[in-house]
Amino acid sequence: MRAPSGQSRASAVRRLSCVVSFGRASSTLEETKVMDSQGMAQMSSVDSLAASLLSATLMFDRASLLALEALAAESDRRVLRRGEVLVREGDASDRFFIVLSGRFTVHKEDSNGSVAEIAQGELIGEIGFFAGLPRTATVLA
Repeated sequence: MRAPSGQSRASAVRRLSCVVSFGRASSTLEETKVMDSQGMAQMSSVDSLAASLLSATLMFDRASLLALEALAAESDRRVLRRGEVLVREGDASDRFFIVLSGRFTVHKEDSNGSVAEIAQGELIGEIGFFAGLPRTATVLA
């Protein structure tokens, strides 16, 4: 990645946020899975981190690590720049996310400014996803 002039690479990297998404609809994975000599998919470091973060959430704390690893293996990774929209208020909740790195801000149409901040290990959109409800807020990286 190239940092804008006058800006260090480290500060440019801090402007990025990364999530792993889980959804109902099949989609292409942005990351190639590595196969071992027996043809079994090996967990990537992103999948491992996602499974570990999921296990620390209240929603998934009773799930087995094997189940969480299988879920993570089917996830999609998204890297967003600061200010980029992850989800929009009112849209269908067809996916939920766990934050791998960076911070996200939550904005509601009926309030001024952000109403919450979301950091590593926190879920985004899980209630709407499982309840089949539309997004209740817009989330920005």
